[in-house]
Amino acid sequence: MSGFHFLTTDNPAQFKNERFLKCIRSHAMLSVRQKEQRQQSEAPSRRQSAGRAQVLRQAQAPSSELVANGNPPAPKRRRKRPAVSQPDDDDDDANKKANADDAKADDTITAADADVALEKLRRRLAKPRGRARTSRGSSIFKDPQRKLGRGVDPLGSFPDFENPRVSIWELKQRFDPYLMTEVLQTRYFPAMDGCKQAWLSTAHVKSTYADILDGLVGESQRTRQIKEEVFRCVHQDFAADPGRAASDGLFITSTLLLAAELVLGDESTIKVYENGLERIVEARGGSLAALGAEGVIASAGCSVTHLAAAVREGQPPPVFRAFQYQENQDNQNNQVQPATPTPTPQRMPESPLCCRPGAQAFMSLRAHCAPETLALLADMRALTDLFLTAAPNDTIASAAAWAAHHRARQAHMSPDSPAPRTHHLLHAACQHAAVLYSFAIAARVPFSTAGRRLGRADGSADPPTHPSVAILAALQKLDLLELAAGPLIGVLLWITLVATTAARDPSYAARQLEDAPAPTATATASAAAAAAAAVASPVSTASTLSTASFPSPQLSSASPSSSDASPGSTTYAASPGAHTTSPPPTFFPGSAVSPPTFHASPSASSSTTTHTSPFLTHPSPSNSTANQSANHFQPPPQNPAHAQNRHANALPTATTTLRASAAAAAGLPAESPAERYRRALSRKGLAMVALLCCVRLISFDGPASLEAQRRFAGVQEMLRGAERAREWSAKAKARGNANANGGMGEGNASGRMGFESVVEGFGFGFEGVW
Repeated sequence: MSGFHFLTTDNPAQFKNERFLKCIRSHAMLSVRQKEQRQQSEAPSRRQSAGRAQVLRQAQAPSSELVANGNPPAPKRRRKRPAVSQPDDDDDDANKKANADDAKADDTITAADADVALEKLRRRLAKPRGRARTSRGSSIFKDPQRKLGRGVDPLGSFPDFENPRVSIWELKQRFDPYLMTEVLQTRYFPAMDGCKQAWLSTAHVKSTYADILDGLVGESQRTRQIKEEVFRCVHQDFAADPGRAASDGLFITSTLLLAAELVLGDESTIKVYENGLERIVEARGGSLAALGAEGVIASAGCSVTHLAAAVREGQPPPVFRAFQYQENQDNQNNQVQPATPTPTPQRMPESPLCCRPGAQAFMSLRAHCAPETLALLADMRALTDLFLTAAPNDTIASAAAWAAHHRARQAHMSPDSPAPRTHHLLHAACQHAAVLYSFAIAARVPFSTAGRRLGRADGSADPPTHPSVAILAALQKLDLLELAAGPLIGVLLWITLVATTAARDPSYAARQLEDAPAPTATATASAAAAAAAAVASPVSTASTLSTASFPSPQLSSASPSSSDASPGSTTYAASPGAHTTSPPPTFFPGSAVSPPTFHASPSASSSTTTHTSPFLTHPSPSNSTANQSANHFQPPPQNPAHAQNRHANALPTATTTLRASAAAAAGLPAESPAERYRRALSRKGLAMVALLCCVRLISFDGPASLEAQRRFAGVQEMLRGAERAREWSAKAKARGNANANGGMGEGNASGRMGFESVVEGFGFGFEGVW
């Protein structure tokens, strides 16, 4: 209330005097009564004011005595003010001016005033993001020792996007439980201190993950806005300090952007980021040991670049291929101290790519999967060793590879098996991956080619199910976070690597084959001998390297609507010209559940149809109880803008003609829009699961995971080299036949000379092809 003022005194002990306090209370009551009387009568009463002053003079003064007008003595440096409010307006103005002077003279701030000021600051920081908030957050972020005070939210002071529609905190709260590990929190992210673009680029991976859940094959508007702002921050940083072009922050930023791009699948952009990372390392002396965070930055960059090379069926830059984990730092030999302990039998992520030798192989997995799954994994492990160590033109090894492929097609689990349902689902995913893996090795074709030739994993579905779609359908009903945190993470990485490359866009594979250099004569002869061995394979004497005659094993259960289908039987949907074999196991043993169907547009989906997304459970009417027991988060509501652009985003017209021509050249039917959408979305989801495994393996066992990725890259390189040798051999043969049509003996001679000149004119030394 404006009629009350504070009393000041030189001796605070006077406020403890009961008589003095009683006088103050009486003074307060008189002021209230005076105000009531003044409201009744507008004329001021000077007599009543003098009476109040007389009462105040009779009381004990705070210092020596009260002055005659009732005002207590004030310090000499301060202006005197009346102890009570006078009815005159002039007195009120004087009191206000005196209070203002006292506030300026008083240097102390009470705790209540400080709390009010801090609360106002906290509210300003919590307002919608803008340029002012970004600049203020940047200054605080660059000085982590700055004291923020009480009541301030420290998270709201870190950098955020200038676009108010993008919130880095919403993405962090939603996806950090899936993409964050203890090693990243303690070593990787502290290295971002002072680098705004590195901090903001973490949202790129999370936004890409959100696009998968929204059913988008390409990028959403939010993802594009995030990339644009990160690029703008990088350019501004370069303009301010060109010396930061080789900083740890830029390396982290490029690594995170590469991680998001490998999920999106644009291979030209992936190569740009790989070359950029290589240039950063070269600017740091050509050694990954120069990077900070105790080797975590180097190991994360190595893992992401190897994964990016795997999804495009290529090789990472040489500087990352030369990276090795060692106990001590050695800058000269490009060796850094490992971020995790050396490989031990308890921590090794066992898989068909990397496991313990002898009878101890897959010992850590025996309590987590069925015996049939262990036997299948051991068979694929032996096939990997055989392929990487066999000599060229080894027909025995080729026959063994076809035998392993035949066993993988028949390695089913009985529907009556007492194993848990998770073991059945894991075995189904492993069997699909094993069929793709063994077929690619036996036929010596890249995994993307194997995926196209075995592109009918469920012929009863409409459209037919691609093997990668079937693999993701099995994985998404499992708790992938639990798998990624346990000993099965190596198996999960192997499955996703095979399935992701099998779902690769055919247009990229066609361009890669056209741009590849010509092989040498040795590689061409090895490919010819391998083709002869494939013809004599134990699976079928009619099997050749031609597309139309390859068997197409389908490992998915028949549709419940089929009249002759049963939960314990599976049909094969053979490719044109392919023969059928004995039925393999059901997709979901013990139930009549078919894999979820996918459509090119949301409007075509039914009530039981869902889109592909990792870490999601899709309950089915026949087995809803088992699905409800798994702890998964549910998909977010569909964005109408995303749903409207989904079909156009999934079907880029720039490569449609190239896909059709590549399929026609291989003798395969062209993909329908629905098939292409399902395959592309499944590839994106599987790549995200593979990225999750790589992130977890950095803290699980970095050296062993890097060795597994390199062995997979070695298998890919040998398969790709064999395909290049066959392609160039066919081109040379066609050129020789064309020359032979021009004449009799001279044409044949010129054809042979043309073939020899083509083979010897290129220096593509390829070793190790069967």
